[in-house]
Amino acid sequence: MIVVAANSGLPARPGWYFNLMAEPRARVAVEGRTLAVRAEQLGGPEAAACWQRVLRAAPARYSSPIMSGAGSPHRRNQR
Repeated sequence: MIVVAANSGLPARPGWYFNLMAEPRARVAVEGRTLAVRAEQLGGPEAAACWQRVLRAAPARYSSPIMSGAGSPHRRNQR
């Protein structure tokens, strides 16, 4: 699962990003199931590859210059 802390293009990161930075263990609800996950911040080539996946999945939402991902933290949630 890839989570993008883009905060709808606002300059400040969303509050939940700081919560995950402080405590990476979390629970997420997906299709009626609750999963235990551990968030991990990505960087370098891995972040770039994940960003391409995000753009393919939601191009209209993230392809504008303000939402291009420049400086946006990317986190991967692992089970």
